[in-house]
Amino acid sequence: MGLIPKDGEDCVNRFYHRLNEDYHPLHGLCRLLLEHLGPDIDYGEHSFLPFRLNMPLLFEAFVAEWLKLHAPPDWLFTPQYEAKLKANAELTFRIDLLLKDKSSGSSIAVLDTKYKSAEVPSESDIQQVVAYAVETGVKRAFLLYPRCQAKPINVRVGDIEVGSLSFDLSSELNKAGYLCFGLHPVRLTPA
Repeated sequence: MGLIPKDGEDCVNRFYHRLNEDYHPLHGLCRLLLEHLGPDIDYGEHSFLPFRLNMPLLFEAFVAEWLKLHAPPDWLFTPQYEAKLKANAELTFRIDLLLKDKSSGSSIAVLDTKYKSAEVPSESDIQQVVAYAVETGVKRAFLLYPRCQAKPINVRVGDIEVGSLSFDLSSELNKAGYLCFGLHPVRLTPA
């Protein structure tokens, strides 16, 4: 017996009882997907399974995947880079993205994604990314936000240059990525 294609109508007007009631909310979710619809904040006429997305983690994963597809070939990104701290305890920094030069293997910069709406980066965000840069031995650190900031920063903390970048999710995504990282969409080389 092979797979049988289904559509959204197959998920409604079903008979539920105590043995299959668990499937009712799942059928609501399946209907949403099969009818190519999206959730809205308004009350609707269909049953639906509520769900929650971890948007900071999703934004971080999206940026890492976009860079994997679009970054210049001489750039190497390591997502979720673990830096073991030299301390008297088992401490680890988990850095969102570490940028390395592919040919030499040397670390160039750290990037920390921040899924929040901020006019200007907070002191704690700057402190965090500076600590990441110090621990990895790089001189450049970036805070990456999902929308354009009113006051982007470019500051120096000791030997570390800290900048903020915007990967504007409200615009066309590839164009936003190229603008964010200063890439040319055809050549994929630094601008």
